[in-house]
Parts: sequence; C-alpha cells; structure tokens
Amino acid sequence: METGQIITLCSVLATLIVGFASLVVEHRLSRKESYNKRVTEERIKWLNKVRDDYSKIMAALTLKNDSNCNKDLFIDQNEYNNRMYEADVAKYDLISRLNTSTYDGNEYNQVLKEFLLNLSFSTGSEDKLPKEEKVKLFMTYMNLMLEKEWKKSKKETK
Repeated sequence: METGQIITLCSVLATLIVGFASLVVEHRLSRKESYNKRVTEERIKWLNKVRDDYSKIMAALTLKNDSNCNKDLFIDQNEYNNRMYEADVAKYDLISRLNTSTYDGNEYNQVLKEFLLNLSFSTGSEDKLPKEEKVKLFMTYMNLMLEKEWKKSKKETK
C-alpha cells in the first residue's frame, strides 16, 4: 500500500469514528433534553391540577360560609350540592397528590393534608366549618407549596 492510500484510509477512518462519536453524544443529549422536557410538562400539569382542586375547595368554603351567614345565594340547591360534591372530590384528589414524606420540600404538605381531612362539604356539616385562622394558614401553606413547585419547574427548564 502506498503512503497516499494509507493517509486516505486513516482520514476516512478518523472521519467515521468522529462522526459516530458525534452521533452517540448528540443522541444522549437529545434523550436527556427530551426527558427533562417531559418531566417539566408533567410537573406543570400537576401544578395546574392542584391549583384547580385548590380553587374548587376555596370556592366551596366561601359558598358554604355565605350560606351559613344567611346571605342571599344566587344558585339553587342542586347547583350548591354539585359544587359541594366537586369540592369533596377535589379534596381527596388534592390529598392524594400531596407527598407527605419528611424530605426537604414537603414541610407544608402534612399540615395541608390534616386540614383537608378535617374538611367536610357534605350536607349537614355547615356547623363544621374551619376557623378563619386555619383557612388563612391553609391558604398560606398552599401558596408556599405551589411556589416551591413552580420554582422547581422553572429550574428544570434551564
């Protein structure tokens, strides 16, 4: 084999090796990026569902409190019952979404879970409304928990 042919063969082999290595690295990077994107999308879906459940619970608490104070309700009894049912469903959905392990980042979740377990939206439970201080604490902890999760989502996107 001549020197020119050896040089050509070596340069072709080097090009193939570098090209293959580039493909492998690019594939791994795209898989990691795809995984991070998927995790972030799922976290955002989770956050939106938690916010939806939270708003249903707070709306039901307000509605229930207004009906206890004998204010004029602008909805009929069936609509009221439907909203209370939706709030009960949202309550248990939210409980199931809370991670109550003792790891850092979950410090609010146990308090939130206990508050939710003590809530009742069923008929005849009007006298069991939580005190205003507990509702404010619940709102504060929910907002802190949601803020922490949102920051995690933003960090994952970077």
